[in-house]
Amino acid sequence: MTVTEHCRNDFIDNLLSITNDYTKLIRIISYVFRFAANCRFPESKKFGPLKADERVRAENSLIRMVQEGKFQEEIKDLKRGKGVSNKSKLSSLNVFIDENGILKVGGRLKHSKLNVYSKHPIVLPTNHILTTNILVYYHKKYLHLGAQALLYQVRQKFWPINGKHNCKKVIFKCITCAKNKAVLTSQIMGDLPTDRVTPNHVFNVTGIEFDDFETLSPGHFLIGRPINGIVEPLLSEIKETRLSKWQKITKFSQSVWKVWKRDYLCNLQQQYKWKFKVNDVKVGTLVLIKNENLPGTKWLLGRISELFHGKDNQIRVVNIKLPNGTVLKRNVRDVAILPTEN
Repeated sequence: MTVTEHCRNDFIDNLLSITNDYTKLIRIISYVFRFAANCRFPESKKFGPLKADERVRAENSLIRMVQEGKFQEEIKDLKRGKGVSNKSKLSSLNVFIDENGILKVGGRLKHSKLNVYSKHPIVLPTNHILTTNILVYYHKKYLHLGAQALLYQVRQKFWPINGKHNCKKVIFKCITCAKNKAVLTSQIMGDLPTDRVTPNHVFNVTGIEFDDFETLSPGHFLIGRPINGIVEPLLSEIKETRLSKWQKITKFSQSVWKVWKRDYLCNLQQQYKWKFKVNDVKVGTLVLIKNENLPGTKWLLGRISELFHGKDNQIRVVNIKLPNGTVLKRNVRDVAILPTEN
């Protein structure tokens, strides 16, 4: 019995690995059944396009095989005239086996005016390739619905266990949805540079003072200020009554830096965004390149070809190779990783 079940599971896995397209898979199985019927009954061979009853038979056979592999205990209990176990995921659905041997939801809508499929949808196992293929089919058929709307459409015929979770997984892995709602990568916030945490002269590091017409001298390039500039002594501890006007201004400037170091600098410890390390950026990863002037569906597509790490050994910059061979260098926050299978 164990060998038989193992062989059946292998057969189903091989069958489902042929294609991820649900309708194509049904057509393949339909043609296999037609070929077998033509071999058994050569006097009444069928040719031409597939008929609706052939597709229904193929679909029922595929679903029945999957259910027999995933709901063995429940099917055995129902065939013995028992109810399913309270520990089963199907215990709240009042399931039954129909005339085609398919497990369906009994539910509480028998007297409603819904169609027969909506009253008694077909049970699908969670995290199964067939369930995923069916969800992908409905997701594309109804133009990339959201998770809740997709679940509503699927439940018109099928009842996937943990349906909303499976719908979210399908949408997360959808390339089209990822392009429309591209999520840019982030990296943990780095340490502040020395110039940001050290007291210094105004405009000494960055910025432009348009009113400053001072002539540049060799001292500006050597020490950042004129060589004959006045050196500021430490005046913050001297009483103001003993200081000249220039000394008072200098003292006030030094007191500002003192307060800045004591009260403001410590507040820069916290990370208000980019709080976590990102390690899923790897060479070969398929990404979209951010362009503020275009929607996400028009962003350039490329693969990461090289990684550049910062002083904290975190990935900060990447090289991206485009399909035409061009290599672009971008900040890691300006790329959106696309979901792809490993």
